[in-house]
Amino acid sequence: MVETSFNSRRNAAIFVPYNQNDMAKLSQDKIEWILSLNAKQAQEQIRKLTKENRDLEKQCEAANKVMASVAKDSEAWKTAEANLKSYKKQILENNAMLRELAAQ
Repeated sequence: MVETSFNSRRNAAIFVPYNQNDMAKLSQDKIEWILSLNAKQAQEQIRKLTKENRDLEKQCEAANKVMASVAKDSEAWKTAEANLKSYKKQILENNAMLRELAAQ
């Protein structure tokens, strides 16, 4: 059984366990909640990075098409080449973050 009191200074309820078993249960619940919250945040980050990688892959394809259709020494080719390098670098960084998240 848990006693609830209200702390008016902080406007928060305080849960005070009556015995050690209640304390253990309260701690276990808190641990499960924290782990669940962390997992949810990691899943959201994985989804975001995966979507960003798909978008970057599309931009890479577009840059490759531009590079294939214009002269190598043109300004459009140089711009497309710079963009392609930037996209590929971002994809590598995202993949590293995805590996870190998967390892957690």
